[in-house]
Amino acid sequence: MKNFKIVMILVAAVAMFCSCGDPEAPTASILDANGMNEMTFDLANASVDVKATLTANDAKGLKSITLTRTSYDANNEVLGTPAEYDVKDYEGKTEYTAELSETLAKADVEGAAKVVYEAVVTNQKDVQVTVAYTVNVVAPAFTEATFEWKRVGAANATGLDAFGLKWTGNAKTVYAQIKPIDNNTKLYSLAAADYDKAIADINFGAEQTVYAGVQCDRGADYNDVIATVYNGKTYVINVKKSTITSDATTGTTITITGNVKTYESTPAVSAK
Repeated sequence: MKNFKIVMILVAAVAMFCSCGDPEAPTASILDANGMNEMTFDLANASVDVKATLTANDAKGLKSITLTRTSYDANNEVLGTPAEYDVKDYEGKTEYTAELSETLAKADVEGAAKVVYEAVVTNQKDVQVTVAYTVNVVAPAFTEATFEWKRVGAANATGLDAFGLKWTGNAKTVYAQIKPIDNNTKLYSLAAADYDKAIADINFGAEQTVYAGVQCDRGADYNDVIATVYNGKTYVINVKKSTITSDATTGTTITITGNVKTYESTPAVSAK
């Protein structure tokens, strides 16, 4: 695992005082700018920046602070060796603040379900408290790839069935007639901006019976977005381009290309 840097900034030092009675535990927290003690690393992203603040307080004075980073798998088993950080300049202080700042890459969390930053704070009476900041590692919300749909002559097109679609003919106005394979496919026409939205924010609207946005008498660039719900998955499809070639033997070949996001779930698709 790569070495990480952690920035520790001393904020304040307050004199110690003595008092009688049972020793009290120090207070501590690790919180981010939103006041949360956890965040999410969506593996659809190449990396994530971890930024949080460790705060420790004790009226009797701090004796020790240890900070570690530990990765856990889905069974809560420790992966590898926990990383230890060098925390300095806290002993005897009553208030201490440090900034935790590092970047986690995909390779750093391989096999992990969560990464936990844990601080153990001990005061001069040897009473301690443990606090943590958790980075939850989640599978990508979607996968993205390119697609190619091709229709040669009068033959049925290829490349559409994975999305629950078929292209078996063209309308007289020379538009490709792309339709659901059967009643198991739900087809939706979306706005171009919907391709970059989270699936929960998309208004799917009413089901459609055909997508007929691509002209078949000339090649062109497009920015159409459609979606299908098929076999438990949702496909958000951005149609980008069509090209047309002719051959004396096979006739006209129409190719439609673009990008598709695949979600491993079916959303609520009623109009919002």
